[in-house]
Amino acid sequence: MDRLRSPRYKRYFLFIFVTMTSFSFMDRVLFSTLGQAIKVDLNLTDTQLGFLGGLSVALFYAVFAFPSARLAERYTRTVIVAIAVAIWAIMTTLCGVAQSFTQLLAARIGVGVGESGQLATQSLISDMFPPNRRASALGILNIGITIGIVFGAIASGVLAQTFGWRAAFFILGLPGLILAFVIYRTIDEPPRGFSDIHIGAVSAEPPPFRAVVSLAFSKRSFVHMLIGATLVGICGSGILQFMHPFFVRQFHMSYAQAAAMFGVINGVTSGFGFLAGGLLSDRLAHGNKRYYGIVPAVGLAIAAPLFILGFLQTDWRIATGILAFPGMFSATYIAPTYAVAHNIVQPRMRASITAIVSLGTALTSMAIGPTLTGMISDRSASYYFGAGNFVASCPGGHALGLAHYALGVACERASALGVRNALIASSSLLIWAAMHCYMASRSLNRDFIG
Repeated sequence: MDRLRSPRYKRYFLFIFVTMTSFSFMDRVLFSTLGQAIKVDLNLTDTQLGFLGGLSVALFYAVFAFPSARLAERYTRTVIVAIAVAIWAIMTTLCGVAQSFTQLLAARIGVGVGESGQLATQSLISDMFPPNRRASALGILNIGITIGIVFGAIASGVLAQTFGWRAAFFILGLPGLILAFVIYRTIDEPPRGFSDIHIGAVSAEPPPFRAVVSLAFSKRSFVHMLIGATLVGICGSGILQFMHPFFVRQFHMSYAQAAAMFGVINGVTSGFGFLAGGLLSDRLAHGNKRYYGIVPAVGLAIAAPLFILGFLQTDWRIATGILAFPGMFSATYIAPTYAVAHNIVQPRMRASITAIVSLGTALTSMAIGPTLTGMISDRSASYYFGAGNFVASCPGGHALGLAHYALGVACERASALGVRNALIASSSLLIWAAMHCYMASRSLNRDFIG
């Protein structure tokens, strides 16, 4: 117990799980920054690319999320997380050997299975940190998203440019096996409710899952935060999948150059947003729990117009300058969302409610976001292409052969305008999400139990 209370161990605990989050999001960025190269190599449409980047992972993430969460309520969570990280690492590596859409789909399904087992991490964090520090701890955890995005984007872009897209999956996937071993050997399992002081004795057995669902959805604040987080996820997953292709198509950048822009925009500034969302909401909510909803509502309302303005630019310097900021504001929703979820239920319900939130923000957003954005991009590109069949005339978004120069120009223009319009459409969802976060704030003081 003394080790679990040690500030030094808590810092190490967070460091390991920040690293794990970095590896997890590195996979999402890998597929995003390598998407254009994969599309050209395997002659995919944007709809197929969006499906591989979102729905294929999300479906099996959903299938295994609840069983993984229920196991985490009963058994050692650190072991479950270690196994999940190992599965993720192996399946990410196998993406690099895929020779067709079908083979790549099978590997992506395996990635979804691995990611679902990592849900127990947030349950562990809530047992290690008291209620008034959970949003801050979760904000620090999500710095891993920034690290994964920045490192994954830049590294995969350089590797794809130098060795090809397959090498990037090999080099960046295998280290996850080492991390899985470190988690298994060095992270201790904290007792349930270890850092809670106002909730009484913790039950020996986890409540039935239906009890978790019933309690969670009886809280208006949770319902609105979940809807808001899901809408942000739909927008974010679409942007994550197609921002790199946007820079390649719109500004004729190399994969490495576009990856650098992608990393700066989606990584560096969003890290401030993750921290600010957690630290600011914890600080302001000492006297008024409503700030767990107000902080993300304000951030999302600012982010939406900035994203739209950035995607409308025709100069990459101006576009990058504008798009560097909305990610910081939109990222403020993550830590407060999970803090609200964990603070309205009992300790043995936290892995399950994490699964519910993650299912809403992952299954729905990953299933809908990239696929819908890809479909809008293809439809819009067909409109700008004019007469003829865009998909048939422009496989992979390009015309075949040097003899078709004029056709090639038309293909590239239509492809660039299509992805731009799709990203603008996705960004508009943030306004809707901000409204739900604000509505959640109106009942937070009543709904909190911690």
